Amino acid sequence: LPNYTLVFAGFVNEEDQSVFTSAPTVSSTATAESGRGTYDIVVEGGVADNYEIIRVNGVLTILGPAYTLPETIVFDDLMLTDQQTRTLTIENTGDGSLEISGVTMPEGFQIDRSTASLSPGASMDFAITFRPTQAKQYAGVMTIRDNDGNKEVNLSGLGLSGTGVEEVYV
Repeated sequence: LPNYTLVFAGFVNEEDQSVFTSAPTVSSTATAESGRGTYDIVVEGGVADNYEIIRVNGVLTILGPAYTLPETIVFDDLMLTDQQTRTLTIENTGDGSLEISGVTMPEGFQIDRSTASLSPGASMDFAITFRPTQAKQYAGVMTIRDNDGNKEVNLSGLGLSGTGVEEVYV
């Protein structure tokens, strides 16, 4: 959060804020953990002989990135020699820069990039590839770390072995 600065005006006879017998204070309900939005800045108190104190409150606007992700991305059942790529598009719909600092992938899945910077309104495609190495169910969580916290997407796919050819007896 920024440091709040009180600005004083209207003193006469070369006086300044040193005439306060009780200085005004400023506060806000916003904290370092507050999300995007607007928060009141409230000026309270302040006493000075021979002066009428007029307090003018303000507004703190916290900007930041915003984007949504699918809850789950499901890949097709694949033979062990195959791979499939799906595209995940991230669009920054917020009013601040989105800084992706890392992506953690579960076993069997890869992503083509793990960092990115998106200005407000910008979008970027990420290629997620499923490449099974064993005949089993693959399921896990992809975690995207950014300047707005961590976001998670469930990934799943099935690795198959065999020839894929059915024997038929006549």
